[in-house]
Amino acid sequence: MSYVNQLVSIESTPNPEAKKFVFQARLIESSTSYIFDRSSISRSYTSELADLILKNEAVSDVMIAGDFVVVTKVKGSEWSSLQMELSCLLVEYFCNSQGDIVKCTNDEEKNCTNDEISNQIKKLLDELVKPAVAQDGGDIVFVKFEEGKVYVKMTGACNGCPSSTYTLKNGVEVMLQHYIPEVVEVIAI
Repeated sequence: MSYVNQLVSIESTPNPEAKKFVFQARLIESSTSYIFDRSSISRSYTSELADLILKNEAVSDVMIAGDFVVVTKVKGSEWSSLQMELSCLLVEYFCNSQGDIVKCTNDEEKNCTNDEISNQIKKLLDELVKPAVAQDGGDIVFVKFEEGKVYVKMTGACNGCPSSTYTLKNGVEVMLQHYIPEVVEVIAI
């Protein structure tokens, strides 16, 4: 049991349905976070680890990021036994893994935009917002900028978190409007 505690620590998140499992090493080198759930049929990436975690019926979704995994449980499930089971699974997988934790199955440049405002928004999100929400086990993904509106997707512990709307409107929206006057509103999809 102490070996598990040395490799992975469990942190609470603002979302009571999500826990952040933090590793002492990087899982993926990319700054991208990857979301897996039972309803994601067509996606450009796969993960054997996420598939193993999702075999547990008490788990609704999984987010894999740099050095952590966020697991969101199904409402009504209890963390007491689930978090120890998941910790052991994560450590065993990490110790025995030979390849990439997340495998890309096609070109991920779908969200690549070349307009100046979109690039400014992405840069601000990457540099100022992502590190803060990652501390709570979440991520924010830029989707598009259209007619003054920034569309983002809240993932990990941010998805369904009671405080995510407040953070989005009073933090992200205000910050983007300060630096980019063309931003009228930020909308989570």
